[in-house]
Amino acid sequence: MTTRHPTSEYKHRTKCRFCLTDKILTVIDFGVVPLAGGFLKKDSTEKDFENEKLYPLRIAFCPQCYLLQVVDIIDSKILYKDYFYFSSTISTLVNHFQNYAAELKKLYPDAEKRTIVEIGCNDGIFLKPLKKQGFNVVGIDLAENVVKPLIKERFDVVIDYFGKKSALKIKKRLGKVDVIVTSNSFAHIDDMHDVLKGIKILLKDGGVLLIEVHYLGTLIKEVQYDMMYHDHESYYSLLALENFFKLYDMEVYDVKPISIHAGSMRFYVQNKIKGKHKISKHVMALRKKEKQMGLHRLKTYTNFYKYILKTKKDLLKLLINLKKSNKVIAGYGASGRSTSMMSFCRINNKLLDYIIDDSPAKQGAYTPGNHLKIVSSAILDDETKKPDYCLLFAWSFLKEISERKSLYLKKEGKFIVPLPAVKIISK
Repeated sequence: MTTRHPTSEYKHRTKCRFCLTDKILTVIDFGVVPLAGGFLKKDSTEKDFENEKLYPLRIAFCPQCYLLQVVDIIDSKILYKDYFYFSSTISTLVNHFQNYAAELKKLYPDAEKRTIVEIGCNDGIFLKPLKKQGFNVVGIDLAENVVKPLIKERFDVVIDYFGKKSALKIKKRLGKVDVIVTSNSFAHIDDMHDVLKGIKILLKDGGVLLIEVHYLGTLIKEVQYDMMYHDHESYYSLLALENFFKLYDMEVYDVKPISIHAGSMRFYVQNKIKGKHKISKHVMALRKKEKQMGLHRLKTYTNFYKYILKTKKDLLKLLINLKKSNKVIAGYGASGRSTSMMSFCRINNKLLDYIIDDSPAKQGAYTPGNHLKIVSSAILDDETKKPDYCLLFAWSFLKEISERKSLYLKKEGKFIVPLPAVKIISK
């Protein structure tokens, strides 16, 4: 896709993020790639394109604690300097957190006596329904522009990283808390030991830590390699988490699969000695399933890499043949996942003509790395401009997109589904 050289502005991790062994092994190499969320503005010039920074992206496996992890670490100030991800704009997430808050109310009927701290509170998508249920809530998040409206609404929000230092400040002000929750933020943190030290300081002996995070088992089963990029620094399994929590005398006592973010898992965690909950049968069942899947074995990840190399080859072969036939091909879905796939597969403007996205904020901007223009999905309804094929980067939403764009399919348009195996969908 590009011959530009990588920047030196990154840190290469040589030790495991969890157990700190230096025996970690690289299992996937994405090459030199742009930042997944590094979309270029509408008024970008050729100079902006040339000056775009690229970084190596390698994934390593730890044979000691079983964590799968990114080892090329970008400073969070670079990753999130223009952070405009607002959870509350996504209706499925709004519904999820309303239901989640109701579940917690059932666990804690005396909500007004309970304090919940949320790590990575974003725009208050979870704090708001928790407060409606009667809980005392505190949020902590680094993205000042995102949390400012919450502070204006008189929510108690700390603008900072969560770790030992910030936990001590919250504890001094409020004392120890009953529940700490975090949704999807644990995937984005490099220094997890500082986070766990903070949790141990802030959580009551009999308190509960609830973690929602994209689940490694789903990623492997559904071949979601496009979920792998610099922002997602760790890929969580029960086996890896259990090994990590042992270091802090904590344990996972229950698990619950959830559908958000293309397949996540909620882990219920407590202090091992002072915890009040028995280990559930769900934990034992998941532990057994993960061992059957081989999530603790190196071979699982080397085989995974071989398979995604095959899907890359199959996809490129199809795109090249279609372009030889003078077909117009658009990408559908401008996201971190699309950046990841295009970068790995080296898909450039010779293979795709443009990218379609439903978000007005992205339309007119350019994709990272290959600098394709992003246009409205309205183009699919234009008989004279619609593409012959759409490569679905949002492939996990095939059913919804097919229903929403059924007219495009009826008018001889076709969707290319890149994963788990390359195929063409038509009416």
